[in-house]
Amino acid sequence: MQLKYQATLCRRMSCLPESVSQLTTPMLCTLTNTTSKPPVQLQLSYQHFAEPTVSANTIPIIVLHGLLGSKTNWNSVCKALAKENFRTVIAVDARNHGESPHIDDFSYEAMVCDVVCLLKELNFEKASFIGHSMGGRTVMLLAQMHPELVHSMAIVDISPVGQSPNMTGLSKLLKQIKNLDLNHDLTLSEARKQAAEKLSKLKLESMLVNFILTNLADNKPISNWRWKFNIQAIEEHFQTEICRFPILHTDVQTRTLFISGMNSDYVRPEDEPRIKKIFPKANFKYITGAGHWVHADKPQAFIQTVSEFFREEKHHYS
Repeated sequence: MQLKYQATLCRRMSCLPESVSQLTTPMLCTLTNTTSKPPVQLQLSYQHFAEPTVSANTIPIIVLHGLLGSKTNWNSVCKALAKENFRTVIAVDARNHGESPHIDDFSYEAMVCDVVCLLKELNFEKASFIGHSMGGRTVMLLAQMHPELVHSMAIVDISPVGQSPNMTGLSKLLKQIKNLDLNHDLTLSEARKQAAEKLSKLKLESMLVNFILTNLADNKPISNWRWKFNIQAIEEHFQTEICRFPILHTDVQTRTLFISGMNSDYVRPEDEPRIKKIFPKANFKYITGAGHWVHADKPQAFIQTVSEFFREEKHHYS
């Protein structure tokens, strides 16, 4: 396949006509979805990682991050995966995250629409996927709606069934972030300092505070700083859209690996039979010493586990 890459962090969706891609108003997506109003397709930001001699006929690996994350959180893992598997790895910012556009519409159906458009823009007939948490559910819904697009998928610490109590607790955290009330006249360094102080008073773990602070970014010349995530849209739709997961089909024959942290309760061994009714080809791996952020807690174990999974499959287009 011809790879139409551009090594910039923010890429316009060239599946649209050039005159359309210049517009700031998003276009309606033609993807069939479970909502009455079709989602809009956005011009997502992505970055690719590849060894210099990777064949253009190689099926890529696309990485979708979790809630409040971004593609930059995966830089070191993506570099290692590209080298280990000798395949192109593409990390993508979801809508309302990272360098991708902010929009009120925020659901798994909308994020699936974005991925379908990205595959079209990159001229990929299918891809392998790694999806963490929210990104994992996006991939699982994509596999239900368009199984022909998903060559295989590694789902990181998230389940299509049940719900972790920690996920419910995220609703409170999102409200707290929304209500931080940082002054926009502050410099970026001052905003980070003030945000750190306010978040610390909420008795959050330092690792979580630091993770949230990675989302404060320079916004000149418009203002001194901005949140990379759209906290208003995320908080508004979290309970109604992100906590729930639409199970449209069972017996989805996509090759699947669930990689979970042993210290996390997002995927439980007792849920495996229910998961296999939806994805009968699923296998399960639990990483010792890892929590919800498996790839950050135990990066070497994660890279080894997911690479073994990808090495077992055909990785070239026919």
